[in-house]
Amino acid sequence: MNKIYTVFRPANKRELTQLRRSFDLWGIFEFMESQVVLMMVDRTNRSRHVLITTVPSKDTLNQSAVHPKHVGLEIGELHNKKFTPSLHGAEIIAKFGRNFPYILVNEIAEGLVLYGRDILGDSVLEVSKGLGQNEKVIILNQNRESIGLGQTRFSGENIFRKGEVTVYTLLDLGMYLRDQDKR
Repeated sequence: MNKIYTVFRPANKRELTQLRRSFDLWGIFEFMESQVVLMMVDRTNRSRHVLITTVPSKDTLNQSAVHPKHVGLEIGELHNKKFTPSLHGAEIIAKFGRNFPYILVNEIAEGLVLYGRDILGDSVLEVSKGLGQNEKVIILNQNRESIGLGQTRFSGENIFRKGEVTVYTLLDLGMYLRDQDKR
């Protein structure tokens, strides 16, 4: 008999509360209200991934004979009451979010971020208001497209420090290309 290590289920009341608070912080509360949200729970490491899917896809999960490997688009992970966006989640936030934490980088930094490099202060063109230290941010290029997820080292105007790394790159779109090279 095959053991099922991944379970898809609706978010419980506590998870919904945590997700709604996080969606509000990331500026996508209104967008997410119209989405079908599922939790993908991995029983081996107890991770909880947040997915958006369609109503027909969600309905197929009610059939006991169906055990899919994946249903929907993973937009992030819920860990210790905090939602951390995935690359797909960052793209949704950049496209539909309002008043979310972000940094806008120049063309040179965009190329470096896509190779997994951290961001120097001189490369930052703009930041969202009230940005704090050690805050997760969406990294945007000059076209305001999401190219990754980062974490600030400094707050406010200190993000623009010349010649110093001011934002760490946590995830970037170049990861897909680098992973292809390993195959």
